[in-house]
Amino acid sequence: MLKRFYHLVALLALINLFTLVGLVGFLFATGRLNAERVEQMAIVLRGEFPTEEQEEAPTEVVVEPAPEPSRAEIVRMEDERRLLLHQLERSRRELDDRYNLNQQMVFNVAQALKDIEQREARLREERQAFEREHKTEGFAQVLQVLKNTQPKKSVELLMREWKPADVVEMFLALDTNTKADIVNACKTPEEVAWVRRILVQMNKNMEEAANGVDGSERPVSMRR
Repeated sequence: MLKRFYHLVALLALINLFTLVGLVGFLFATGRLNAERVEQMAIVLRGEFPTEEQEEAPTEVVVEPAPEPSRAEIVRMEDERRLLLHQLERSRRELDDRYNLNQQMVFNVAQALKDIEQREARLREERQAFEREHKTEGFAQVLQVLKNTQPKKSVELLMREWKPADVVEMFLALDTNTKADIVNACKTPEEVAWVRRILVQMNKNMEEAANGVDGSERPVSMRR
């Protein structure tokens, strides 16, 4: 009985041994177990632990330097740089030319406007001189007409064709008899009111002339 028990124990031991050997062989075959790991397991089973020096050092990342550009690449980059500089310079010259052209146009327009203003000023002066000359001639002619016209007709002519300020100037230039005849010819209320305004303004102008306010003769203009 005891002998059979020993045989059974030996059989179980052999089975365990074969199983362990097969497991180790399987681990070695699959790469899950190697000599380094076996040594580490032995150290742990002996109660020893790896020191800091024995710990695996971290893997250093080696950064490879960027490859230097080739001669052809350097030449190409230099050509691109020169082309870009040339384009920038051309754009700058175009902007300068456009600015100068705009400035010249502004100057030409300003000069043209100045010339137009000068011509208009000369034309105004010539027209005013022409009008003054003809007004003076017309004024003398009107005075002569008033002297040779019946007083009643003169009143109608002055009220219809001339401004009150011009009539005042004519009264100042007329002789006393002609002026008195025109005043006496005013009979209707409208004519009397009109001649009264003329005489009041004439006296006012005479007082101003006597006081030196306005002693110059003014040309007259026909009512439009």
